[in-house]
Amino acid sequence: IAPSAFSDEDMTKVFEIVDTNGNGFISAAELNAYVQSGPGDALIQAKAGVKSSAAVDSLAQARVRALDDDEIERLWSRWDGNGNGKLSLAEVDRGLKEYPPAEWLGLYNRKSLALAMKTADVDWSGYIRRTEFDLLLRCIVYFRALWDLFDSRDTDGDHRLELHEFMQIAVDLGMDLSDRELRDEFQRLDTNGGGMVLFEEFCEWMGMHQAT
Repeated sequence: IAPSAFSDEDMTKVFEIVDTNGNGFISAAELNAYVQSGPGDALIQAKAGVKSSAAVDSLAQARVRALDDDEIERLWSRWDGNGNGKLSLAEVDRGLKEYPPAEWLGLYNRKSLALAMKTADVDWSGYIRRTEFDLLLRCIVYFRALWDLFDSRDTDGDHRLELHEFMQIAVDLGMDLSDRELRDEFQRLDTNGGGMVLFEEFCEWMGMHQAT
């Protein structure tokens, strides 16, 4: 999840947690201790809330509802081949290629799959556990749909959107935004000023608009 998903107040709270001696600075030792300890419950809940409301829409939910509970359980068992109760990105990648539900043929895409994995990893563990698996399935469908939209306007095939391509997507979606508003949003996403928006940045933008 991008830092922009959290408010300034949230980030201040995180800083205060990491700065254990309260001197207003974060040392390497404090940062290492925080990373090793994992995120607190409040941040996990905030991350889960962003995904459930903004990153998973009715399209993804409808496609996943086509799988009954038994099929989802069988899918989990196949993807978790070593039975350790968690899926790595490599296992998710292999599972979708080798054991996809019949109606999911053609949904495999490395870029959208990696983002689906990152989004569904609610506990920030680097793995997908069974409690996160249903969300992963929805995210796989959702981010592949966004990739198809992104790719349809990426006319030069460089996996980045220029301003005119970005604006065309807004037209395709019927967004009620002026050219000035779209330019402003593009500049906000283009943090390095390179004149390009990457797929993950585009997905973040789409999520923010779905939440409003």
